[in-house]
Amino acid sequence: MTDVLFLTDELRFGGAETYYCLISNQLSKQGIQFHLMHQKGAMSKQLHPDHQITHLTKSHVRNLQLIRGVIQGEQITIVHANSLRMLLYCLVVQRSIRRKLVVLYTKHNITLLEKYAPRIYTYILNHHVFTTIALSLSEQERLLLQGISASKLAVVYNGVDLEQFSVKQKRVNASTYRIGMLARLSKEKNPLFFLEVMEAFKEDDSFHFYMGGDGPERARVEDEIVARGLEDNVTLMGHIERPKEFLEEMDVLVLPSHREVLPMVLLESLAVGTNVVVIDRGGIREVISDEQVGFIIKEHDKEAFAQCIRTLCSDRDLRHSMSKRGRQRVEQNFSIEKMLESTYGQYAKSKTSSGGLD
Repeated sequence: MTDVLFLTDELRFGGAETYYCLISNQLSKQGIQFHLMHQKGAMSKQLHPDHQITHLTKSHVRNLQLIRGVIQGEQITIVHANSLRMLLYCLVVQRSIRRKLVVLYTKHNITLLEKYAPRIYTYILNHHVFTTIALSLSEQERLLLQGISASKLAVVYNGVDLEQFSVKQKRVNASTYRIGMLARLSKEKNPLFFLEVMEAFKEDDSFHFYMGGDGPERARVEDEIVARGLEDNVTLMGHIERPKEFLEEMDVLVLPSHREVLPMVLLESLAVGTNVVVIDRGGIREVISDEQVGFIIKEHDKEAFAQCIRTLCSDRDLRHSMSKRGRQRVEQNFSIEKMLESTYGQYAKSKTSSGGLD
Protein backbone atom coordinates (compact mmCIF):
# COMPACT_ATOMS: atom_id res chain seq x y z
CA MET A 1 0.00 0.00 0.00
CA THR A 2 1.37 3.40 -1.04
CA ASP A 3 0.17 6.54 0.74
CA VAL A 4 -0.22 9.63 -1.43
CA LEU A 5 -1.35 13.07 -0.35
CA PHE A 6 -3.30 14.43 -3.35
CA LEU A 7 -4.22 18.13 -3.32
CA THR A 8 -6.24 20.36 -5.61
CA ASP A 9 -8.17 23.62 -5.52
CA GLU A 10 -11.93 24.02 -5.27
CA LEU A 11 -13.78 21.07 -6.81
CA ARG A 12 -15.75 23.06 -9.36
CA PHE A 13 -16.43 21.47 -12.74
CA GLY A 14 -13.38 21.46 -15.01
CA GLY A 15 -10.69 19.29 -16.58
CA ALA A 16 -8.26 19.48 -13.66
CA GLU A 17 -11.01 18.58 -11.22
CA THR A 18 -12.19 15.67 -13.38
CA TYR A 19 -8.61 14.40 -13.48
CA TYR A 20 -8.39 14.61 -9.68
CA CYS A 21 -11.59 12.61 -9.20
CA LEU A 22 -10.70 9.97 -11.79
CA ILE A 23 -7.18 9.39 -10.45
CA SER A 24 -8.21 9.17 -6.80
CA ASN A 25 -11.32 7.02 -7.40
CA GLN A 26 -9.68 4.56 -9.77
CA LEU A 27 -6.15 4.17 -8.42
CA SER A 28 -7.46 3.63 -4.89
CA LYS A 29 -8.57 0.25 -6.27
CA GLN A 30 -4.96 -0.56 -7.18
CA GLY A 31 -3.29 -0.23 -3.80
CA ILE A 32 -2.91 3.55 -3.54
CA GLN A 33 -4.10 5.01 -0.23
CA PHE A 34 -5.07 8.58 -1.01
CA HIS A 35 -5.33 11.37 1.52
CA LEU A 36 -7.33 14.01 -0.35
CA MET A 37 -7.28 17.74 0.33
CA HIS A 38 -9.40 20.26 -1.57
CA GLN A 39 -12.01 22.95 -1.15
CA LYS A 40 -15.59 21.73 -1.33
CA GLY A 41 -17.24 22.26 -4.70
CA ALA A 42 -19.79 20.98 -7.17
CA MET A 43 -17.72 17.88 -7.99
CA SER A 44 -17.20 16.79 -4.37
CA LYS A 45 -19.98 14.23 -4.63
CA GLN A 46 -18.13 12.46 -7.44
CA LEU A 47 -15.45 11.27 -5.03
CA HIS A 48 -15.70 7.82 -3.49
CA PRO A 49 -17.17 8.09 0.04
CA ASP A 50 -14.40 5.93 1.55
CA HIS A 51 -11.64 8.45 0.79
CA GLN A 52 -9.86 10.19 3.64
CA ILE A 53 -10.68 13.83 2.93
CA THR A 54 -9.59 17.07 4.59
CA HIS A 55 -11.30 20.17 3.30
CA LEU A 56 -9.17 23.20 2.60
CA THR A 57 -10.33 26.77 3.24
CA LYS A 58 -9.84 30.19 1.69
CA SER A 59 -7.15 31.00 4.25
CA HIS A 60 -3.57 30.31 3.18
CA VAL A 61 -2.37 30.13 6.78
CA ARG A 62 -5.06 27.64 7.76
CA ASN A 63 -4.39 25.53 4.67
CA LEU A 64 -0.70 25.32 5.48
CA GLN A 65 -1.58 24.18 8.99
CA LEU A 66 -3.96 21.53 7.65
CA ILE A 67 -1.46 20.20 5.12
CA ARG A 68 1.32 20.07 7.68
CA GLY A 69 -0.97 18.21 10.07
CA VAL A 70 -1.83 15.52 7.51
CA ILE A 71 1.77 15.08 6.34
CA GLN A 72 3.08 14.70 9.88
CA GLY A 73 0.14 12.76 11.26
CA GLU A 74 0.03 10.23 8.41
CA GLN A 75 3.80 10.16 7.84
CA ILE A 76 3.31 11.15 4.19
CA THR A 77 6.34 11.09 1.89
CA ILE A 78 4.69 11.27 -1.56
CA VAL A 79 2.68 14.37 -2.43
CA HIS A 80 0.80 14.98 -5.69
CA ALA A 81 -0.07 18.64 -6.33
CA ASN A 82 -2.81 19.18 -8.91
CA SER A 83 -2.20 22.93 -9.20
CA LEU A 84 0.62 25.40 -8.76
CA ARG A 85 -0.96 26.80 -5.60
CA MET A 86 -0.99 23.32 -4.05
CA LEU A 87 2.62 22.83 -5.11
CA LEU A 88 3.70 26.03 -3.40
CA TYR A 89 1.79 25.03 -0.26
CA CYS A 90 3.70 21.73 -0.17
CA LEU A 91 7.07 23.39 -0.60
CA VAL A 92 6.37 25.80 2.27
CA VAL A 93 5.31 22.89 4.50
CA GLN A 94 8.34 20.84 3.45
CA ARG A 95 10.62 23.63 4.57
CA SER A 96 8.80 24.01 7.89
CA ILE A 97 9.00 20.33 8.82
CA ARG A 98 12.62 20.01 7.65
CA ARG A 99 11.89 16.77 5.82
CA LYS A 100 12.16 16.00 2.11
CA LEU A 101 8.94 15.11 0.32
CA VAL A 102 8.70 13.40 -3.05
CA VAL A 103 6.54 15.93 -4.90
CA LEU A 104 4.71 15.30 -8.16
CA TYR A 105 3.03 18.19 -9.94
CA THR A 106 0.46 17.86 -12.71
CA LYS A 107 0.48 20.94 -14.91
CA HIS A 108 -2.99 21.65 -16.29
CA ASN A 109 -2.62 25.21 -17.53
CA ILE A 110 -0.37 28.20 -18.12
CA THR A 111 0.31 29.85 -14.75
CA LEU A 112 0.95 33.48 -13.86
CA LEU A 113 4.24 32.55 -12.19
CA GLU A 114 5.73 31.01 -15.34
CA LYS A 115 4.41 33.94 -17.39
CA TYR A 116 5.77 36.76 -15.23
CA ALA A 117 8.61 35.07 -13.30
CA PRO A 118 9.79 32.22 -15.55
CA ARG A 119 13.20 31.88 -13.88
CA ILE A 120 11.62 31.31 -10.48
CA TYR A 121 9.14 28.83 -11.96
CA THR A 122 11.92 26.92 -13.72
CA TYR A 123 14.02 26.82 -10.56
CA ILE A 124 11.12 25.40 -8.53
CA LEU A 125 10.40 22.63 -11.03
CA ASN A 126 14.07 21.71 -11.45
CA HIS A 127 15.05 21.76 -7.76
CA HIS A 128 11.94 21.03 -5.71
CA VAL A 129 9.71 18.78 -7.82
CA PHE A 130 10.46 15.11 -8.35
CA THR A 131 8.34 14.87 -11.53
CA THR A 132 6.24 17.39 -13.40
CA ILE A 133 3.48 15.63 -15.32
CA ALA A 134 2.74 17.35 -18.63
CA LEU A 135 -0.55 16.49 -20.29
CA SER A 136 0.75 16.75 -23.84
CA LEU A 137 3.95 16.47 -25.84
CA SER A 138 3.64 20.11 -26.87
CA GLU A 139 3.54 21.15 -23.21
CA GLN A 140 6.57 18.98 -22.47
CA GLU A 141 8.43 20.61 -25.36
CA ARG A 142 7.50 24.08 -24.12
CA LEU A 143 8.81 23.23 -20.64
CA LEU A 144 12.04 21.87 -22.08
CA LEU A 145 12.57 25.10 -24.00
CA GLN A 146 11.94 26.99 -20.77
CA GLY A 147 14.82 25.13 -19.16
CA ILE A 148 13.11 22.31 -17.24
CA SER A 149 15.31 19.22 -17.13
CA ALA A 150 14.08 16.31 -19.25
CA SER A 151 14.64 13.99 -16.29
CA LYS A 152 12.05 15.98 -14.35
CA LEU A 153 9.30 15.63 -16.95
CA ALA A 154 6.80 12.93 -17.88
CA VAL A 155 3.92 13.02 -20.35
CA VAL A 156 0.62 11.49 -19.23
CA TYR A 157 -2.30 12.20 -21.52
CA ASN A 158 -5.73 12.87 -20.10
CA GLY A 159 -8.02 9.88 -20.37
CA VAL A 160 -11.75 9.34 -20.75
CA ASP A 161 -13.90 6.70 -19.09
CA LEU A 162 -15.20 5.17 -22.31
CA GLU A 163 -17.93 3.21 -20.56
CA GLN A 164 -19.34 6.37 -19.03
CA PHE A 165 -18.82 8.47 -22.16
CA SER A 166 -20.39 6.09 -24.64
CA VAL A 167 -21.63 7.00 -28.10
CA LYS A 168 -25.23 8.13 -28.36
CA GLN A 169 -27.11 8.07 -31.65
CA LYS A 170 -27.54 11.60 -32.95
CA ARG A 171 -30.89 13.07 -33.94
CA VAL A 172 -31.92 12.37 -37.53
CA ASN A 173 -33.40 15.09 -39.77
CA ALA A 174 -33.39 17.65 -36.96
CA SER A 175 -34.76 21.05 -37.91
CA THR A 176 -32.19 22.91 -35.80
CA TYR A 177 -28.51 22.18 -35.41
CA ARG A 178 -27.15 22.55 -31.88
CA ILE A 179 -23.74 24.21 -31.62
CA GLY A 180 -22.15 24.15 -28.18
CA MET A 181 -19.30 25.49 -26.10
CA LEU A 182 -18.60 23.93 -22.71
CA ALA A 183 -16.02 25.80 -20.66
CA ARG A 184 -15.48 28.10 -17.72
CA LEU A 185 -16.51 31.60 -18.75
CA SER A 186 -13.07 33.11 -18.33
CA LYS A 187 -10.89 35.19 -20.64
CA GLU A 188 -8.55 32.32 -21.46
CA LYS A 189 -11.48 30.22 -22.72
CA ASN A 190 -12.45 33.08 -25.06
CA PRO A 191 -16.27 32.97 -24.85
CA LEU A 192 -16.60 36.33 -26.65
CA PHE A 193 -15.12 34.79 -29.80
CA PHE A 194 -17.88 32.17 -29.69
CA LEU A 195 -20.33 35.07 -29.90
CA GLU A 196 -18.44 36.46 -32.91
CA VAL A 197 -18.79 33.13 -34.68
CA MET A 198 -22.46 33.08 -33.75
CA GLU A 199 -23.09 36.36 -35.55
CA ALA A 200 -22.65 34.61 -38.91
CA PHE A 201 -25.80 32.62 -38.08
CA LYS A 202 -27.82 35.50 -36.68
CA GLU A 203 -30.49 35.34 -39.40
CA ASP A 204 -30.44 31.55 -39.74
CA ASP A 205 -32.92 29.85 -37.44
CA SER A 206 -31.66 26.38 -38.41
CA PHE A 207 -28.79 26.86 -35.93
CA HIS A 208 -28.96 27.46 -32.19
CA PHE A 209 -26.00 27.98 -29.88
CA TYR A 210 -25.55 26.79 -26.30
CA MET A 211 -22.97 27.99 -23.79
CA GLY A 212 -22.40 25.63 -20.89
CA GLY A 213 -20.43 26.81 -17.88
CA ASP A 214 -20.09 29.78 -15.59
CA GLY A 215 -17.31 32.06 -14.47
CA PRO A 216 -15.99 35.60 -14.09
CA GLU A 217 -16.87 36.62 -17.67
CA ARG A 218 -20.56 35.69 -17.31
CA ALA A 219 -21.78 39.28 -16.93
CA ARG A 220 -19.72 40.49 -19.88
CA VAL A 221 -21.01 37.64 -22.04
CA GLU A 222 -24.58 38.55 -21.14
CA ASP A 223 -23.94 42.20 -22.01
CA GLU A 224 -22.36 41.27 -25.34
CA ILE A 225 -25.27 39.01 -26.27
CA VAL A 226 -27.63 41.95 -25.86
CA ALA A 227 -25.30 44.41 -27.61
CA ARG A 228 -24.94 42.07 -30.61
CA GLY A 229 -28.64 41.27 -30.73
CA LEU A 230 -28.08 37.54 -30.22
CA GLU A 231 -30.73 36.90 -27.56
CA ASP A 232 -32.68 34.58 -29.87
CA ASN A 233 -29.59 32.73 -31.08
CA VAL A 234 -28.03 31.51 -27.85
CA THR A 235 -28.99 29.84 -24.60
CA LEU A 236 -26.77 30.34 -21.56
CA MET A 237 -26.93 27.06 -19.67
CA GLY A 238 -24.87 28.10 -16.68
CA HIS A 239 -23.24 25.44 -14.55
CA ILE A 240 -23.42 22.01 -16.23
CA GLU A 241 -23.64 19.22 -13.69
CA ARG A 242 -23.73 16.42 -16.29
CA PRO A 243 -21.25 17.31 -19.05
CA LYS A 244 -21.80 14.02 -20.88
CA GLU A 245 -25.47 14.84 -21.44
CA PHE A 246 -24.63 18.32 -22.67
CA LEU A 247 -21.99 17.05 -25.11
CA GLU A 248 -24.07 14.24 -26.58
CA GLU A 249 -26.97 16.63 -27.24
CA MET A 250 -24.75 18.91 -29.33
CA ASP A 251 -24.20 18.41 -33.05
CA VAL A 252 -20.93 20.38 -32.98
CA LEU A 253 -18.67 21.44 -30.11
CA VAL A 254 -16.63 24.62 -30.61
CA LEU A 255 -13.40 25.12 -28.67
CA PRO A 256 -12.00 28.66 -29.19
CA SER A 257 -9.60 29.06 -26.21
CA HIS A 258 -6.64 31.41 -26.15
CA ARG A 259 -4.59 28.81 -24.25
CA GLU A 260 -4.92 25.06 -23.75
CA VAL A 261 -2.72 22.17 -22.68
CA LEU A 262 -4.97 19.23 -23.58
CA PRO A 263 -8.65 19.89 -22.81
CA MET A 264 -10.64 17.04 -21.30
CA VAL A 265 -13.83 18.39 -22.91
CA LEU A 266 -12.36 17.76 -26.36
CA LEU A 267 -11.68 14.10 -25.56
CA GLU A 268 -15.12 13.67 -23.97
CA SER A 269 -16.82 15.22 -26.97
CA LEU A 270 -15.07 12.88 -29.38
CA ALA A 271 -15.82 9.93 -27.10
CA VAL A 272 -19.60 10.52 -27.27
CA GLY A 273 -19.48 11.03 -31.03
CA THR A 274 -19.95 14.80 -31.19
CA ASN A 275 -18.16 16.61 -34.01
CA VAL A 276 -15.66 19.33 -33.13
CA VAL A 277 -14.35 22.61 -34.53
CA VAL A 278 -11.32 23.66 -32.49
CA ILE A 279 -8.48 26.17 -32.34
CA ASP A 280 -4.92 24.95 -32.78
CA ARG A 281 -3.50 25.52 -29.32
CA GLY A 282 -1.36 23.44 -26.95
CA GLY A 283 -1.79 19.70 -27.31
CA ILE A 284 -5.03 19.87 -29.33
CA ARG A 285 -3.19 18.93 -32.52
CA GLU A 286 -2.01 15.73 -30.83
CA VAL A 287 -5.68 14.72 -30.76
CA ILE A 288 -6.85 16.35 -34.00
CA SER A 289 -3.68 15.57 -35.94
CA ASP A 290 -5.55 15.79 -39.23
CA GLU A 291 -9.05 16.64 -40.39
CA GLN A 292 -10.13 13.02 -40.19
CA VAL A 293 -11.66 13.43 -36.73
CA GLY A 294 -12.49 17.16 -36.61
CA PHE A 295 -11.72 20.60 -37.96
CA ILE A 296 -8.71 22.38 -36.47
CA ILE A 297 -8.14 26.07 -37.26
CA LYS A 298 -4.81 27.83 -36.78
CA GLU A 299 -6.07 31.29 -35.83
CA HIS A 300 -9.18 32.92 -34.40
CA ASP A 301 -10.84 33.46 -37.77
CA LYS A 302 -14.58 33.70 -37.17
CA GLU A 303 -15.40 33.13 -40.85
CA ALA A 304 -13.31 29.94 -40.88
CA PHE A 305 -15.04 28.64 -37.75
CA ALA A 306 -18.47 29.45 -39.19
CA GLN A 307 -17.63 27.75 -42.50
CA CYS A 308 -16.48 24.56 -40.76
CA ILE A 309 -19.71 24.47 -38.74
CA ARG A 310 -21.76 24.87 -41.93
CA THR A 311 -19.71 22.22 -43.72
CA LEU A 312 -20.34 19.69 -40.96
CA CYS A 313 -24.02 20.43 -40.65
CA SER A 314 -24.61 20.24 -44.40
CA ASP A 315 -22.96 16.83 -44.84
CA ARG A 316 -24.41 13.99 -42.80
CA ASP A 317 -21.90 11.45 -44.13
CA LEU A 318 -18.99 13.69 -43.13
CA ARG A 319 -20.42 14.11 -39.64
CA HIS A 320 -20.83 10.35 -39.28
CA SER A 321 -17.34 9.48 -40.55
CA MET A 322 -15.64 12.10 -38.37
CA SER A 323 -17.68 10.98 -35.38
CA LYS A 324 -16.67 7.35 -35.88
CA ARG A 325 -12.98 8.16 -36.31
CA GLY A 326 -13.05 10.54 -33.35
CA ARG A 327 -14.30 7.81 -31.05
CA GLN A 328 -11.64 5.44 -32.39
CA ARG A 329 -8.93 8.04 -31.76
CA VAL A 330 -9.91 8.35 -28.11
CA GLU A 331 -10.17 4.57 -27.69
CA GLN A 332 -6.68 4.09 -29.11
CA ASN A 333 -4.79 6.92 -27.40
CA PHE A 334 -6.80 8.63 -24.67
CA SER A 335 -8.55 6.00 -22.58
CA ILE A 336 -8.72 6.20 -18.83
CA GLU A 337 -6.85 2.90 -18.64
CA LYS A 338 -3.80 4.41 -20.35
CA MET A 339 -3.91 7.46 -18.07
CA LEU A 340 -4.19 5.34 -14.93
CA GLU A 341 -1.40 3.00 -15.97
CA SER A 342 0.96 5.90 -16.65
CA THR A 343 0.05 7.70 -13.43
CA TYR A 344 0.47 4.53 -11.38
CA GLY A 345 3.91 4.20 -12.95
CA GLN A 346 4.82 7.68 -11.71
CA TYR A 347 3.71 6.78 -8.18
CA ALA A 348 5.72 3.55 -8.31
CA LYS A 349 8.77 5.46 -9.50
CA SER A 350 8.33 7.93 -6.64
CA LYS A 351 8.01 5.17 -4.06
CA THR A 352 11.06 3.22 -5.21
CA SER A 353 13.25 6.29 -5.55
CA SER A 354 15.55 7.31 -2.75
CA GLY A 355 13.63 10.54 -2.51
CA GLY A 356 16.80 12.45 -3.16
CA LEU A 357 15.76 15.69 -4.83
CA ASP A 358 18.23 18.24 -6.16
